[in-house]
Order: sequence, then C-alpha cells, then structure tokens
Amino acid sequence: MSAPAAPGSWRVLSTGDQEEVVLACDFPTPIRPEATFADLASRLRPARTVWEALPPPAGAERGWSARDYLAGWLDGLPATGARISAVLGFCAGSVFAAAVADRVARWQADAPELVLFDPERPTAGALYAQYHRGAELFGSVLSPQEVADVLRRGQELLHANDDVQVFGPALSELYVSAGDTAFERVGLDPVRRAELSATFTSFVNWVVAADQLDPTPAWARATVVGSATRGGTDLGGRELRVDVEHVDLLRADAVAGVLSGLLSPVPNG
Repeated sequence: MSAPAAPGSWRVLSTGDQEEVVLACDFPTPIRPEATFADLASRLRPARTVWEALPPPAGAERGWSARDYLAGWLDGLPATGARISAVLGFCAGSVFAAAVADRVARWQADAPELVLFDPERPTAGALYAQYHRGAELFGSVLSPQEVADVLRRGQELLHANDDVQVFGPALSELYVSAGDTAFERVGLDPVRRAELSATFTSFVNWVVAADQLDPTPAWARATVVGSATRGGTDLGGRELRVDVEHVDLLRADAVAGVLSGLLSPVPNG
C-alpha cells in the first residue's frame, strides 16, 4: 500500500507504507528554538505518513478567521481517501488540532486519536514573548535605547488590553513599524522589508484565529504529552510526562517512542 497524495494545504513530513495519515498542527518558523513536528516525524518507528498543516503564504492571511484556516486545511482532505489515524498539536497549535480532529470525525467512521504536546491556549503574554524575542533580533541594527523603546511600547499595549483579539493586531502593527526602521537601516527595499515583517504578522494572525476556537471538549478526550519544564494541564484527559525540556519535546527519542506506542498498529502486508 502507498500513502495518498497530500493536498496543497499540507506539507509531507514523512511517509510510511500504509494508507493511514497522521496530521500535525503547529506554526514552525526558521528562527524558533523549539523542535518541530518534522523532527518528531522522522523518529517514529515504524515510519508513518505525517502531514503538517500549512498556513497561507505570509501576508495572504490578513483578515483570516479560524473558519478560514480550517476550510483551507480540510476542504480537500476527504477526497484524498486517507484514513486519518491521529491529529497532533503543539502549544497553541493544539487548539487547531482539536478542531481538525472534530471535523475529521464527522466524515470518518472512527474518530482520530488526538495527541497534544504541551498544549496552550493563546494568550497575550505568549504573543508578547514572541514579540520580545523578535525585537531583540533588531539589536544588531537598532541602538540599545531603541530596542528598549520597542519593548516598552509592546508592554504598554499588553497592559492596556490583554484581549488576544485586540492585542494581537496592535502588536503586529508595532512590530511592522519597528522592523521597517531596522530593515531600512540595513538598506533593504520596501518589498523585502514587508516580507520579513510578514512572517511575524502571519504568526500573530494564526494565534488570533486559534483564540476564536474552544478546544475544551476535545482536549478532555485527548492524550497530553507534557515536558518537564511546563506545568500540568489538568485538561481531563490522559497526561504523560516526559523528562525533557519544552524546547526539545518534539526532537526527543523518548517522545517519539511514546507517540509510536499511542498510534494504531500498522497492518502487516
């Protein structure tokens, strides 16, 4: 048996010798320190077909809601003929994973397993942490005082309104403004400056959209794989703790072993 072809809204991370597919929801970026589902997929034994949900091209997601993201991922999925054996989520991606699993269960005879890795609800504080990380990268171009000012203005926004639906778009505007100054200083043209800022604004819009969903019922039925550096989730489902740091959770062989055991057996022949 061969794995079905993935729709354009999904990226193939690995391929196994079966018609089953595991779906994964996350927002990987080149600059993040955390391991990704690509790291985890390559460690599964036996090999599995794993597809990761792709966000739209940076900049194309402007104004997208949770419904738009889900439609982009799910509209072409039933036509592949794939049996979805499991849906995985990491951090805020666990919110989207819950929604994807629920919708797959509507057309599939058996509901997929839902496995979450350090799941988190979107928060303004988590968004600010990503903004802080991005702003520090401007330190090679902006002066220490300018970087401090960029961080201060972000904190002021956070204290003024921590509603993700309000804070997220406002934070994106602030990041674009700071980035435009930094990128102009190194001689980048407006098009290239916009491209670099779009990665951050795309991530923020993805988080804002996730905040529009309620994953609570699905999370209560999920299996949670938690790292040693994150607190318990108390979601109501089964929780497995692994002695690895959050940043390494998706690249740890021990975690790959846990997930391999949770997935349904691969049929012989």
